[in-house]
Amino acid sequence: MSAQYSEPLPYPKRQKVFIKRILTRLEKIYSPEDTVAVKKFLSGWCLGANFEDIRKGNIVKFLSWAMYAKKDADLEKDEREEIEDFFVYLKRKHGITLSPGYNYTVRCATLSLDPVHFLPRPILVYISIQCLEIVKFAVLTLLGFSKLTASNGLAYYYRPSSSSTPPREPSQQPLVFFHGIAPCGCLFYIPMVLFGLVRSSPRAVFFFENQAVAMTMTMKVLSEFEVVDGVAEALDMHCGRRVKMCLVGHSLGSCPVTWIARSLPDKIGAIMLLDPVTLFLSHPAVAVNFVYKRHFTNIFEWIIYLGASSELFIAHYLKRHFWWYRNELWLEELPKNIQVIVALSREDEIVDSSLCEFGLNNQKRLGDIGNNVSLLMFEGGHAVMIGMPATWRRLSAELKAVETGKRE
Repeated sequence: MSAQYSEPLPYPKRQKVFIKRILTRLEKIYSPEDTVAVKKFLSGWCLGANFEDIRKGNIVKFLSWAMYAKKDADLEKDEREEIEDFFVYLKRKHGITLSPGYNYTVRCATLSLDPVHFLPRPILVYISIQCLEIVKFAVLTLLGFSKLTASNGLAYYYRPSSSSTPPREPSQQPLVFFHGIAPCGCLFYIPMVLFGLVRSSPRAVFFFENQAVAMTMTMKVLSEFEVVDGVAEALDMHCGRRVKMCLVGHSLGSCPVTWIARSLPDKIGAIMLLDPVTLFLSHPAVAVNFVYKRHFTNIFEWIIYLGASSELFIAHYLKRHFWWYRNELWLEELPKNIQVIVALSREDEIVDSSLCEFGLNNQKRLGDIGNNVSLLMFEGGHAVMIGMPATWRRLSAELKAVETGKRE
């Protein structure tokens, strides 16, 4: 399937500056002289090809997509010059010179330009999902939630605070949750959020829905800006304009958290990132592991492929509406008064948790991020923490500690 290409969203910074910033961070995390890290970075985006096999034309193709969301044949003159500056930088800073030409045996990731590949599902699968949607609605209604829609179409479930007074303490701020790629959206997150993160807290709770990654047979996708506007509208309407929120996102749900953090930092008290795909997203691990990987080493990788990444509507979303440069979260840009909890899984099949752990610890050592960022490491693979009550308790305790200022 080759769906119509979506109009690219604007870069948060000029493309050339943005790409150089990524390389500079890579150099700072490892060392300025570490050419191995840079070669591994480029090799990763060429789907693990040996660096010696990569030609200049392969990297031109990759950068044409990464910097301009274009095919290399469609580049303007000034865009080609900026890409050429990248090769000058590689040679000057790292002594790396790529051989001219193009190696047709090397394939690079060009996510939004590649065809949408998927495995067909029986219609019974989608009928089952719709039945589960009814179950979700019934369960959340019994738990005191109302299903609502913002004026721009953003769907969400909302349960008001059990307190009759406005939230005065950070621990009473409304919790705003974004699910990852999952059948029925927030359904399987309900126990963790309500019986783990919130527990006996009187705070209000929002579950925002992304139907495009919930296997609900829709290709209607709200843009980053529509999601941010919808969240702001819902928060203002139900909780008031001056109330701050506690943002929580799991996996792909860390993307809307990133958008809100960039656009509405004054409305955020705390952020919790669970198995986030947005940290070091410019590193190839997330895209390659979830979208391009075809050689699986364990049952969980097969489950991710068969149950998520190869599903038609999810694949369409990732290939046509996922703009990596808008989704990467730069923790050093967040105001220091926002408390951030990052929870990673050591055996994560999608996120390179060892890179994230190493990178965050080095950023702390270098002073790029402060003590407002805490890191928790859990055993298990991607999303295992969602079904582990012991993990919920630890996350809840950490959230309470940062919100009350009692973090050790």
